[in-house]
Amino acid sequence: MRRMALQRILRGGYTAIGAVASGSTGNWLHSQIPDNDIAVDLAQAAVGATLSIGVAGFTGPGEMMDENGVLSEAIEFAGYGIQAAGWDELFTDLELGLTTGGAQFGSDRVVDVRSRASRVRTSGQTGTDSSNPSKFQADIG
Repeated sequence: MRRMALQRILRGGYTAIGAVASGSTGNWLHSQIPDNDIAVDLAQAAVGATLSIGVAGFTGPGEMMDENGVLSEAIEFAGYGIQAAGWDELFTDLELGLTTGGAQFGSDRVVDVRSRASRVRTSGQTGTDSSNPSKFQADIG
């Protein structure tokens, strides 16, 4: 039971590594395919799929690269993370106008803002409230 739990936690970590690596993958693809976000998104999903599918056919010497080895599993699940990020960006760029729970997506632009409260200056910074460093205000027009 503990081995299975550890395996699943590791798989989640490998997928997270792939999701983080998807940023670099997407940036590189944007440099190769300029001005076509949908093609970049599809290429990113294809890169992830290639990693997750291709690793099954590549087995090397020793336990690390056999089909059930740690390295094979890390590459496979990192591929899933890259692939998922590519699909997510594709659906965002297509602006399908999907509705969920009364909120409509696709009709408005969504701005994702992340901040680290420890890095926010408390004075002289436009768009912040010094009494609440996690609050961010933006005028989107």
